[in-house]
Amino acid sequence: MKKKIISLFIILTCLFSSFPFILAAQNLKLVSNYALEDPRNLFYLDNNVYVADGTNGLKIVNVGDPNNPQDQGSYSVSGVCFDVFVAGDYAYLANGITGLQILDVSNPLLIDEMGSVVDSNYAWGVYVVDDYAYMADSDDGLEIIDVSDRENPVEVAESSSGGYAEDVFVLDGYAYLAEKSQGMRIVNVTTPTSPTSLGVFNDGSDIYGVFVEGDYAYLAAHGSGLIVVDISDKNSPSKVTNIAFDGMAREIFVENKIAYVAARSEGLILVNCTDLDTDLTVMAKLDDNSETGSGDAGVYVADNYAYVVDQEKNSLQVIDLTASGGGNIWLWILIPAILAVVVLIVRKSTAKKEPSRKEKLSDEEVEEESNEDGEESAVVGIEESESEKEEIELKSIPEEAEDSQEKSEESEQSE
Repeated sequence: MKKKIISLFIILTCLFSSFPFILAAQNLKLVSNYALEDPRNLFYLDNNVYVADGTNGLKIVNVGDPNNPQDQGSYSVSGVCFDVFVAGDYAYLANGITGLQILDVSNPLLIDEMGSVVDSNYAWGVYVVDDYAYMADSDDGLEIIDVSDRENPVEVAESSSGGYAEDVFVLDGYAYLAEKSQGMRIVNVTTPTSPTSLGVFNDGSDIYGVFVEGDYAYLAAHGSGLIVVDISDKNSPSKVTNIAFDGMAREIFVENKIAYVAARSEGLILVNCTDLDTDLTVMAKLDDNSETGSGDAGVYVADNYAYVVDQEKNSLQVIDLTASGGGNIWLWILIPAILAVVVLIVRKSTAKKEPSRKEKLSDEEVEEESNEDGEESAVVGIEESESEKEEIELKSIPEEAEDSQEKSEESEQSE
């Protein structure tokens, strides 16, 4: 028992020593703000944040020192830069009415334009896989562009369903489109030149952002918060769960089963998505008090930091997800498991054996029982003494008989 108590003490000490990290994980820390002009979205790669800075084009910010972001370079565009995707040495910009623009960013201080594809509609989002760029192109839905020759990109296919495409995510041969009031649409792009529209999820929400991980699509919905959709059946996506919160969810990023939602005026909201069979819960929030309709518009998570662009503050926010320099945000998920283990150990360590009969007796009953035991012992002692006396007497009878016989024989000889 003593060893169990010592072990329990050690475990509890470790647990409570980690509490500052667990609590800190729920209190996100804004470590720096970097001034921008018109930020819309962002992309992170190798300590650089590439910002789609609206009418100011592309802005590159080095965040190698999160507390002191540094300007790395910029490039002006004729349209409005709504989104950016970086692959290798190239940045792909979704530039609204001017379509797709490709830049060589191998040297951020000397950015070169490679090629572009002008479009009659609005290019809102872009995602690049191998030699193809997939654009969320408003009324035209999904536009697919061959970028193998970056100086001469060519549109090769479109897939439209009458919706208004705002965002796109591509994974394992499928494109997922956030089409506002038309919901989320899945397109088979295994053959990029011949896309095939598959299933649609539409519960009436306005879907603005989409992020896919495994068999689930995580949707940022204006007025409806976060919606999780099962996409294992591409022809029939179905809702799994959701969590509503104030603010207009605009973009979303998922990592380690945590959804990071840029929710405009409500700031950055973190949702625990560990167990999708239970109700989703908000595990952390960083509200910068932006005005209604504005605020956080894009989010990217990397290396224990969240990078957020705020349209109302016109800034890039760098947020420490470990808050006090220890522990990762995902430790919050382990709290229920840790507490469950501790409870089991406590129960096992403090469990009592079934008390004996004497342990159940009162002091008076124990004394009475002791007296009774004493009396029984005395009686037994007397009985044992009498038995021994009888045994001695029985032994003495043969001896007396032998003595009498010897005397009789001696008398006869004398005669």
